[in-house]
Amino acid sequence: MAHSMGSLEMIRFAQLYPNEVVALVMIDGISPQYARDYRMTPLMKLGWEAMHVAKNSGLLRGLSKFGVTDKLFIDIAGLPQEIRDTKVVMSLKNLNNDNMKVEMNAMSDNGKKVGGWLTR
Repeated sequence: MAHSMGSLEMIRFAQLYPNEVVALVMIDGISPQYARDYRMTPLMKLGWEAMHVAKNSGLLRGLSKFGVTDKLFIDIAGLPQEIRDTKVVMSLKNLNNDNMKVEMNAMSDNGKKVGGWLTR
């Protein structure tokens, strides 16, 4: 089972070790075609850096106390408050971290390695 960009790793594993895999289960997995064609525009890079500064300065955490960041971090309507609060905390913790940056930079190459495997 894989989530998001982890779906590329799971597909690649299945390609390399087909006798070890019975099924693939993805939760919001990205498609190899999307990953292959992904390019970060200059505006996206600027936004990434702005979010990084806002996170590391504590600005996002402060704004989250007033619900200003809810639309950024809470993407499912009707969640109980405890889960909403957890989503905000985890988003603030993981937003623009080094692992995410490495994944974003490698996404296109990973999509090319996996190729159109899902289309067969």
